Amino acid sequence: MIAVMERSHDAPNRIRIFLAGIPPMLSDIVRNTVANEPDMTVVAEFSGRRALIDALEADGGDVVIVGTREPEEPSVPIRMLAASPHIKVLMLETRGRSAAMYELRPHRRSLGDVSPKRLVQAIRQRGKVAGEIR
Repeated sequence: MIAVMERSHDAPNRIRIFLAGIPPMLSDIVRNTVANEPDMTVVAEFSGRRALIDALEADGGDVVIVGTREPEEPSVPIRMLAASPHIKVLMLETRGRSAAMYELRPHRRSLGDVSPKRLVQAIRQRGKVAGEIR
């Protein structure tokens, strides 16, 4: 369900922000913070995540701020990023104490000379964040 929907076609270079599932007091704080920034605007606030996903697929904001009990839980932002890969998803703890930002970014790492051994090593590194292929 869409609680508030505002269009900002008059300011195409502004960062378009969607809010979802944020308690009213915290939503007011976020809205007031954003209102003081000339390059940002809250364009919609959603009470349900399904409506948010639909809006992302149809309209696509730039940043989604989602209220959550656990900011480090990746299942919600993964669904949103799948619907709209260019966005950033800020998972904001509903008491406003912590947050986590999720985004998809291409990452390139040169593998140097390709040999069968290096090819196998590169494939094995698919899930590792740290460590260099040697």
